Amino acid sequence: MNSISYLARALDAEGSEPFDEATHQDMRTLVCVQCHAEYYFKKTEWEDPDGKKHTAGVVTFPWENGLSVENIEEYYDERKFTDWTHKLSKAPMLKAQHPGYETFKTGIHGQNNLACADCHMPYVREGAVKYSNHKIGSPLDDISNTCLNCHGESEEQFKQIVERKLERKEELAAAATDVLSKAHFEAAKAWELGATEEEMTPALMDIRHGQWRWDFGVAAHGGFFHAPEETLRILATAIDKGHAARLKLRVILAKYGEPGYEGPDYSTKEKAQELIGLQMDKLVDEKITFLNTLREEWIQKASHSGKEIYDPKTEVKEFKTSYADEK
Repeated sequence: MNSISYLARALDAEGSEPFDEATHQDMRTLVCVQCHAEYYFKKTEWEDPDGKKHTAGVVTFPWENGLSVENIEEYYDERKFTDWTHKLSKAPMLKAQHPGYETFKTGIHGQNNLACADCHMPYVREGAVKYSNHKIGSPLDDISNTCLNCHGESEEQFKQIVERKLERKEELAAAATDVLSKAHFEAAKAWELGATEEEMTPALMDIRHGQWRWDFGVAAHGGFFHAPEETLRILATAIDKGHAARLKLRVILAKYGEPGYEGPDYSTKEKAQELIGLQMDKLVDEKITFLNTLREEWIQKASHSGKEIYDPKTEVKEFKTSYADEK
């Protein structure tokens, strides 16, 4: 119980599915939820046997108000919790981890009491023996044994449906990325012109909430599959918050004499890298040097250590990188 006490506390706080009432089917999801959910490290005081006080970062699920993106946003706002302050806009930001469980619960699969294991560890048979496949992976790698147990399409038709869901999600995610990026730059300009904290706070909160929702929709990984409608709704509200921030900032910019301000161009990867001062060539050279020197030294030491700490069968034969063709 101790190893999952933080999960039990969170479920009990949220209230809809108390831990002690979890069924065997629930447990086939909750074992994954221990990691695949939104969490943060709550600063918590504790006292050792000698009476000395310490502060620890305790794994905490922010579910006291519920599991939705708005519920968790409210939880963090109530506690004035911030992961970091944005360098440009100075907005108090939140970072979504990977809210897979929270998103999954809103979708048709979660509503029909499917478990993570049903799709990611499907049952297989060998003779008369039935067991869960422990090669955990995407259901799309074994559609006939996962998705098509319930869905009536052919494998090819099903793949096309899933691809279209992903395209819709990517379309809204890109739109949210653009409007929020512009808001950050416009906020930075407003600060530069002399805007006050009182003037900026409403716009910065819109940026905080917009980027939190964008991140929630993107970091949920398979959200477009688990709960496509909810994922699109979340990304749409991210866009809405971004536009709300920009409208507020436009008023501030006009007040300080820059009504037509336009931020820098970051329309390509190269322009974005230049804008943030990322020295890509230097980083690539350093990575290649590491692969050809220190990494090889580590492999040699491990191979001759006499201990079973290196298995040649696990060696990566080909590195797939974004810069593979650049060098």
